[in-house]
Amino acid sequence: MSTKLKKLCRAVCLMSLGLALILGAAAPAGAAAKPRHRSGHHHTVKVKPPCKNPLHHLGRVPASRLYRNSPLSTAARLKKAFAEKGFQKVVQRVFDQAKLGPVAQNLIGAVAALPDDAQPREVPVGTKLDWMAYRKHGKARVMYDACWAGKGPFKGWIFSVPGGPDGNVDLVVPVPCGNISRVVPPTCVLKVDQSGDTTVLDLTGSKAGGAPIASYGATPELPQSTPGRFQVTQPKCDPGANCTAVNEELWVEDALGFRSAPGQCPYQVPAKPQPPVCQLKVTWDNGVFHVDATGSGVAVQSITVTGAGPDGDTAQGTMTGSQRTTDISHTPKKSGDWTFTADVLGENGMHANCNAPVRVCLPPVAKLAPLAYNCETRQMAIDAGGSSDHRVVTLTGETLSGNGPTWTYDVKHSGTYTVELTADDGICPENKATATATINVKPFGDTARWTFRAFGAYVRASADSAENLNPAATDYRQKINLGAHHGGFGAGVEYRNLHVCDLSRWGIALDAINSQLDTHVLIDRSSSWGREEDKVSFTPILLSLNYHLTPGKPVDFFIGPSVGYVFLDSVTFNTLGSSYTEKFDDDLTYGVNFGLDVPFGAEHNYAFTAGVRQLFFQAKGKGTFNESFDLNPTIVTAGFAFRFR
Repeated sequence: MSTKLKKLCRAVCLMSLGLALILGAAAPAGAAAKPRHRSGHHHTVKVKPPCKNPLHHLGRVPASRLYRNSPLSTAARLKKAFAEKGFQKVVQRVFDQAKLGPVAQNLIGAVAALPDDAQPREVPVGTKLDWMAYRKHGKARVMYDACWAGKGPFKGWIFSVPGGPDGNVDLVVPVPCGNISRVVPPTCVLKVDQSGDTTVLDLTGSKAGGAPIASYGATPELPQSTPGRFQVTQPKCDPGANCTAVNEELWVEDALGFRSAPGQCPYQVPAKPQPPVCQLKVTWDNGVFHVDATGSGVAVQSITVTGAGPDGDTAQGTMTGSQRTTDISHTPKKSGDWTFTADVLGENGMHANCNAPVRVCLPPVAKLAPLAYNCETRQMAIDAGGSSDHRVVTLTGETLSGNGPTWTYDVKHSGTYTVELTADDGICPENKATATATINVKPFGDTARWTFRAFGAYVRASADSAENLNPAATDYRQKINLGAHHGGFGAGVEYRNLHVCDLSRWGIALDAINSQLDTHVLIDRSSSWGREEDKVSFTPILLSLNYHLTPGKPVDFFIGPSVGYVFLDSVTFNTLGSSYTEKFDDDLTYGVNFGLDVPFGAEHNYAFTAGVRQLFFQAKGKGTFNESFDLNPTIVTAGFAFRFR
């Protein structure tokens, strides 16, 4: 046979073998259905498929499934399949044929580690498969250069496992058949544009692998103006750190989640030192400034914090290294607003400053001096000296005007008065201090200097008599009697000294009493006799020094000596044809006074008054008898009193 004939026969044999392989691969993997013949005059336009082996169905022919009990619709079914020893051998055989033997066990391990709630992803139409495993005549085979050309996406389990010659191997396990397939990842292509002020890193020229490119990214992250175009506006250098350059790793990711291989699109950002970050927060609590510089950094040598308060008051603290909090103990002079400034020194020697306000609230002070009530003026003095600047005083529910620190209150009635002081410093009105004081104001009548008494009187005097015998006629006798008892009336006033609210126990009283005495005259002659009676006005004016035994009590008893002057008038008797006149001299008297006052009324301004006076008094007559009469009257009084200032 000639050489040309041999070559021709060999070519025919190879073509026949290739056609048989194509038909055999397409049928088990669910090859495209035969085109339907339609009537009419339309001509079918053949479109060149994107791969050598387009796939229109998966798992339709059970004999072609790599895992006979497909579909693998859940993670549990997938794990069960890859846990079977027989199927693990099939998986190993597939990867050995694809010259990726080490990857088999890594895939089996990845499936076992899959979360129970994992879900398959959709594989879009047009996805290219570098190869797909399937069964033919019961044996595992590998078909190369395949692609999905079905009517819609199919579900597949996505894995990227190590063990490939160039790193990870990206795999898809279709749900309908379990035919393990390899997908070529996208290829990252970087174009750097430095024509403008901002460097632009362009990945839009990257090449898709088995699936379309879905997203672009960078590590560390960079902003994108449009998808795939990254702007390097500032160097990626930690604030405050000594740094050289920042290495960026850019990548593309396809619709299946497979990324381009590492190292395809690196970019080194020139270093530019950055000042450190300064963040500051300060709080105040009971004598301590709590300083929090969390967020300052990143590389810091030290943080110096200085606070400035009212009246030139200052406080300072320092933090080094990774320390970001500190406490500064300080005793401020007064409440007020402080401003703290932090100076952050980075490891690169650069500084950053920031401020933080804080309000210092010292506990307010409320002080009330003991309440002072002056009964003479009937005014109460309230003193809140030493309290914080803003003060409000209420007195038994009534708010007094003014800010103090002193108030004068006109007391309108007696009783218990409660004064409440509320004070704050005006800076922190939410913090308030209170103080209370109580005072009992006696009824006004119990502290009145003057007492006016009006009363009725009952006077009982000892009956005394005098008798004259006419020396010329022994049968002629004259006799006069003075005394007996009578009613009357009187009035008086008493003064007691008052110092603040201390009413003296001693009082000086002046009383006037008007009453009468009975007088009788008897003229006895041998031939006849005559008897006449008349009344003599009895008016004592008495000055008493009273000592009050129970001042301020429900019954005020008093006792004391009295001196006075008694006014008496004359009397004329007409009997037996003759007139007899007797004039009684006005004279001094003295005695003892005992009395009581029972106050009543809201302010005790009124009182029931009663008393007994025992006077020692001798009436001297001039006229017919010229005799003295020992009267020593006892005077009982009862009436009402009015107390006033």
